[in-house]
Amino acid sequence: MNKFAIDKKLMKQLAAIRNKKKPSEEILNSLYAQAMLEYSIYEYQKNAICNQIDEALEEKDEKRFFVLSTHYNELLDRYRPGKTLFEKGYELNIQFVD
Repeated sequence: MNKFAIDKKLMKQLAAIRNKKKPSEEILNSLYAQAMLEYSIYEYQKNAICNQIDEALEEKDEKRFFVLSTHYNELLDRYRPGKTLFEKGYELNIQFVD
C-alpha cells in the first residue's frame, strides 16, 4: 500500500512551523487534521476507482475500463503536485506518494 508522505516530512514541517512563529497547538492540530482528511479522501477515491477498474477487467468491459482509467489518471494528476493547507496565516505543503 502506498504511504502518504506524512511520517518524517510532515513532522519536520510542523516542527519548522513551531520554530518560526510559535503557532498554537490548536493551529498545529488543525493543520494535521486537514492533512489527514486530505489523505483519507485521496486514498478512498483512489481505492474506489482501482476496485472498479478490477471489476471492469474481470467482466472484460473495455469501455468501462478506459473510462475508469481516465478518471484514475485525472485523480493522480490532481494530487501529484501536492496540496497546500492554510490555517490562520500558517501553511503546510503536503505531498502524496505513489
